[in-house]
Amino acid sequence: MFKTGFLALILFLLLALPAGADDRISEEAMASFEKAVIHYNGGRIQTARGLFHAVASESPGFLEAWFYLGMCEQHLGRYGDSIPFLEKAAVLDPQFLSVQYYLALAYHEIGRDSQAKTHLRTVLALKHDHGEALFLTGMIAGKEGRKEDELRFLTEAARVSPELFEARYNLGLVHLERGQPGEAVAHLRAAVELRPDVQEAGDLLARAYEKLGRLDEAIQLYEGLVKKAPEDSSRRLVLGTLYLRNGQADAAAEVLSSACEGDPTSDCWFNLGAAYQRVEEWDRAAEAFNKAAALSP
Repeated sequence: MFKTGFLALILFLLLALPAGADDRISEEAMASFEKAVIHYNGGRIQTARGLFHAVASESPGFLEAWFYLGMCEQHLGRYGDSIPFLEKAAVLDPQFLSVQYYLALAYHEIGRDSQAKTHLRTVLALKHDHGEALFLTGMIAGKEGRKEDELRFLTEAARVSPELFEARYNLGLVHLERGQPGEAVAHLRAAVELRPDVQEAGDLLARAYEKLGRLDEAIQLYEGLVKKAPEDSSRRLVLGTLYLRNGQADAAAEVLSSACEGDPTSDCWFNLGAAYQRVEEWDRAAEAFNKAAALSP
């Protein structure tokens, strides 16, 4: 499942100080802060972190400096290290929505979901249609085995934030796992449109089409996936099997032959044998079936 990919997005925050922050910020500290934001938005995280740390040390009431310090740590994958900085920001303003959300995320990433849920409840009390918080609440529910809550929160996340890839992808996956490919298709199609670079989304959409018997659409998707990753024999195997099921034996034989060269599994050889049978290439079919049998446990 895709859980937190959206967290890598660069943040562009308003520089207005929320209630509770110290408004006695020197011009020098503000100038350094603004330079740090430029470095942060430019992906120069370590440089930004040093500047934010200097600003926060000089002006401990500067809420955004503590917040951005926490975000630098998360950007670097150090979720546990982000917590002290975000907690300082939360003390300055307990209702700063982003602070509460990223605290929830940090606790979730280090396996402390009880604390994560506390902060998520705060976020949703402040903003009931916070898509990322709804999504993360749903993911935690699924992890805890509360499947109905998982579905409910992911559905709501996708409703209020239809552009949130993670919500659409995971909701589609949940519907597939529940044997509801029709419901999965709309969300997975949206996920593919939002992130065409994520091949797993295309895989799931093709699987949903296949389960619905919409083989032409599944084949079209897999043809695109194979073009993007021609070295991936597993996708060639799926495409060849779909061709075979769709009565396209010649295409199946060609694709499965290359798949078996890359990853000679029993399933691959067996399907290749079936394709050769369909086109009445009996010797090749027998050879492929013999290789499949030799690899069978």
